Amino acid sequence: MDIVRSQNSSLLIFDEIVIDGEADVPTIARIQSHDHKDHMSKFFSSFTKNKYVISHKATIDLIKAFNPRKSRALDFRTNILPVDYKKPFDIEGKYLVTLYQNAHVLGSSQILVQDLKSNLRVLYSSDIGPQIIEKKLTIPECDILIIDSTCGTTNPTKQKDYSESLEQLMDTIGDNLSYDRPIQVSGHRGTIEKVILEFMDKFKDHKIYLSKNILASIHVYRKFKWAFAPEEEYGMIEEVMLKDKKYAYFCNPNETENFNHQYDPLYFRLSGFNSLATEYIRRNEDIFDCFFTAHASYETTIEYIKKSKAKRVIIDKIRGSETRACSLKDSLSERKDFEELGVKFEVLKETKFK
Repeated sequence: MDIVRSQNSSLLIFDEIVIDGEADVPTIARIQSHDHKDHMSKFFSSFTKNKYVISHKATIDLIKAFNPRKSRALDFRTNILPVDYKKPFDIEGKYLVTLYQNAHVLGSSQILVQDLKSNLRVLYSSDIGPQIIEKKLTIPECDILIIDSTCGTTNPTKQKDYSESLEQLMDTIGDNLSYDRPIQVSGHRGTIEKVILEFMDKFKDHKIYLSKNILASIHVYRKFKWAFAPEEEYGMIEEVMLKDKKYAYFCNPNETENFNHQYDPLYFRLSGFNSLATEYIRRNEDIFDCFFTAHASYETTIEYIKKSKAKRVIIDKIRGSETRACSLKDSLSERKDFEELGVKFEVLKETKFK
């Protein structure tokens, strides 16, 4: 038995536990790290194939909010198990599963799986958030660490600091609010909510409209103590008055074309990390591309690996290219500090079952 395998865009641990996907072999549990689309492969078909479907409470609530029809079964199936962070869950006396916050998005989790017979501990980082070290979140110690290859550039001269990126984004937006025209800000879930809260704090008197997708999840963020007002206090973009020129509209990337503004807006696109860019924000006429990411930097990833105390580190290429994973492996392997610690790096291999 291989301890860690990759199959069908998923991770298979101890040949019995699948993470963020579905395997071609029978499994007893599926663990969902968070609800971003690239981690949700075959989620709704996994209920009948696993005795346990485990995720953080906020992730389950967000899945319900964004998929109301498909999620009706979540309230009735007894094998859907919403759990809290740092609360170990025993799987049939064989494995202990514990989730830990990873600072990526609301509900996102590091997943620690411990084999109770051998006491071997496998940790999957999932997408590490940029502030996991700064916020002093728990990083559990493990024997084997699986990390995503979606961290920042290995070139420190091009590293983007999260706090500095957010501050410059707010400064740039503030510089353009005085113009007699709307602004539209688009970004992925997890990033856009942080920007909305920062905008509300900085520009308290500016009118805000939210898209359908963002409004659908406000009640979940409030439940988990994010500082949003009730959803009814925000305007829907369809309610914009024809004479209204000065407002901010926040939406997800797939909603950018859903509304035709009466007056041409300035567009701020939160496009995530760009290793080729040397600036935080790049302007092309009325479009601002903002390299503002919800993923950890390379330096944060290094610190994360050290805190896990893993001696075997597997780089997951499922959510990134093999080229990116190999580049990260080579860069980490060349570091003297990891050599002295005895840490070995490898790239996750796809497994085919006969």
